[in-house]
Amino acid sequence: MMTKAEIAAILKNLRKMSGLTQQQLADLMGRSQQVIGHWETGYSQPDISTLLALFELYDKSIDEAFLNTEPVSIDKDYQRFKKDVTKQLRLMRLEIERLKQ
Repeated sequence: MMTKAEIAAILKNLRKMSGLTQQQLADLMGRSQQVIGHWETGYSQPDISTLLALFELYDKSIDEAFLNTEPVSIDKDYQRFKKDVTKQLRLMRLEIERLKQ
């Protein structure tokens, strides 16, 4: 499971990669800049409908954002994060196969 800090980093990186400031995103989302800042520090998290709206705005799927089917992080922790997610997915696939038998 992802930590609040990891989710916050993904949200911040997606915003930066889109070329938006926190204030521009806040205006687009009908939120305050402070709320955007809280999401990007892990102080709070957007609800699922807001998260889906963010992905639509960034033209990213959940897979692209959280499962790294394409790079979304510009931080140095990206390789570690990708390795951890890949390992978790592999374990989940193995468990699914085991349950099918």
